[in-house]
Amino acid sequence: MKILLTGSNGFVGSFLRQHFNNKGYQVRRLVRSKPQDEDQFSWSPSEQKLDEKALEGIDVVIHLAGENILGIWTQKKKNAIMESRRQGTKLIAQKMSEMEKPPKLLISASAIGFYGDNGDRFVDETDKKGNGFLVDVCDEWEKATSVAKEKDIRITNLRIGIVMGTSGGPLQKMLLPFKLGLGGRLGNGKQYVSWISINDIVGIIEHIIDNKNVSGPINACAPNPVTNQEMTKTLGKVLSRPTIFPVPRFVFKTLARQMSDEMLFSSTRAKPKKIMDSGYVFQHNFLQDALQDLLKK
Repeated sequence: MKILLTGSNGFVGSFLRQHFNNKGYQVRRLVRSKPQDEDQFSWSPSEQKLDEKALEGIDVVIHLAGENILGIWTQKKKNAIMESRRQGTKLIAQKMSEMEKPPKLLISASAIGFYGDNGDRFVDETDKKGNGFLVDVCDEWEKATSVAKEKDIRITNLRIGIVMGTSGGPLQKMLLPFKLGLGGRLGNGKQYVSWISINDIVGIIEHIIDNKNVSGPINACAPNPVTNQEMTKTLGKVLSRPTIFPVPRFVFKTLARQMSDEMLFSSTRAKPKKIMDSGYVFQHNFLQDALQDLLKK
């Protein structure tokens, strides 16, 4: 198996790269800096440039790269978030569509933020997009793959939830304050969080590679989302620590209001209907089991 990977230095990308290397797959990496190893190939999404040798003989392209969405959303930051995803995805899809023998599959990241704020209502892949900046980013991200679809290349848009793992992502950032007994809910804690373990991200991607009938938008999240309050209590229970220090919503209003409104306080209760209907069996269905497995010594 020959795989081309973008975002290979990120939390999910580095985990995937190690996993596939351990399986003996050949993994090539698209990098924006000067290539340092034989598995690295250069690309520049903003200039719409890509070393086409990277795609030669590739079976699967896994595209994860994009500007970090955390931080204060100035207009410049928002443009970088949007364009890094739109331009990068468009470039890869275009180059694939121009090949005589293109890779058979493009797995392109998106996010559960596609649905926006839905309170306690369940959403699945049949639901329409919501409202907000992150919604628009996800929508444009997914649309940018359309040129590859015209060449009958199989496309999946992974609408990824909050990824749980200890080598990066939100769980890594939460561990220190929670271990110190300083953890607590965000706001009233009623907002739903659609989460997934890093192991199930790998599992879903392998399932997609192996099952040719899986295509289109895929909710990459565990089947049992939880509220922020439930997540807080569960992590405290697994760590045997109290969680009595809530963070009021107004704390975020001054510097990072839009980011916090759409990321920390938006409620998305998503179901992974399509991937489960296709036969995928989750390694971690429930948050407590996932945390106990991830944090075991």
